[in-house]
Amino acid sequence: MFLLHLEARDFRNYRELHFEPHPSLNIVRGQNAQGKSNFIEALYYSLRGFSYRAAREVELIRWEKESALIKSIWRLVEGDPDLNIRTVVKPDRKEIQLNGRPVRRGELVNRTGVVLFTPEDLWLIKGGPEGRRRFLDRELGVFSAGYLEDLQQCRRALTQRNALLRQGGGSRAENELWTEQVCRYGARILSARLKLLRDYVPLACRLFNRWVGEDLNIRYQSSVVVNGADAGLLESNLAKATQHRKEEELRVGQTLSGPHRDDLQFLINGRDARSFASQGRQRAIILALKLAQVRFWQLRTGKQPVILLDDVLFELDAPRRQAVLEALEGEAQVFLTVGDAVFESVSEHKSFYVTDGNLREEG
Repeated sequence: MFLLHLEARDFRNYRELHFEPHPSLNIVRGQNAQGKSNFIEALYYSLRGFSYRAAREVELIRWEKESALIKSIWRLVEGDPDLNIRTVVKPDRKEIQLNGRPVRRGELVNRTGVVLFTPEDLWLIKGGPEGRRRFLDRELGVFSAGYLEDLQQCRRALTQRNALLRQGGGSRAENELWTEQVCRYGARILSARLKLLRDYVPLACRLFNRWVGEDLNIRYQSSVVVNGADAGLLESNLAKATQHRKEEELRVGQTLSGPHRDDLQFLINGRDARSFASQGRQRAIILALKLAQVRFWQLRTGKQPVILLDDVLFELDAPRRQAVLEALEGEAQVFLTVGDAVFESVSEHKSFYVTDGNLREEG
């Protein structure tokens, strides 16, 4: 898929934005705090219906304005009807239309593909487990039918069950109801994660080995016994784990077993990358994960995702920077932000410059 046209009004520091991209590579230059990342965020928001940067919708709206608007036109496959996405962002809600029809953001996820790479992705290795679970849910979960719905149901059941635990456990009937739902939906999520990782992990590990010449291994660390990806067996294991930790859960007022407690571990030559890998190797892991996502989109859907790279190339050394460009060349439509320095590319492209929320094409 690729973008044909983007408009935005009162989004972040953009009063008016009209953007006609190149079908392959688009380079957006500019100094810091001028609007490069806001441009990438507008593209991502249009495709996903949420921001990867803002905690609240009001942060996306230009100062002293009541709402923001993003309109985009996307072509999935030549010959198919274009996708027209119109999103109005208000302080307390968003309104999304797809080809004139109101939709939930889940439908955008099912219809469009995007891979985002930002400097903050390094925290996928260095940060806490919640970031790695978010990666599983947002970046890989889209490839499993019903995953996002199961995730919502599981979170709802966890909220209810944890409230009962803090109250001393509640009635037996209430406890059994929410425990059963946590186990049912949690097992579905765990099963889907294991099946997705079975196909995804080898892609990332091969890329890392090709660039670094060392072995990368990615392990799923579960809070329950895992002896296969069968959802029924995992539900039984989750129920047993919950029963086993019953007293501890009452003491702390939290559900201690389930996919909300799980993690990923990255090993280079058998050693934990979080503790022992250099920052360069950690960046190489992230690079391999992101480019594996591109390949995963191609294998799973037969389509190309849009690729967004926000100020990441100059975080990499020259050989890995070149590896990214070579891997992406001709693969998909790419939107790349860089600093104020001239960025040389041998690929056909358009170059843009942004100053204080004003984006203009460079000659």
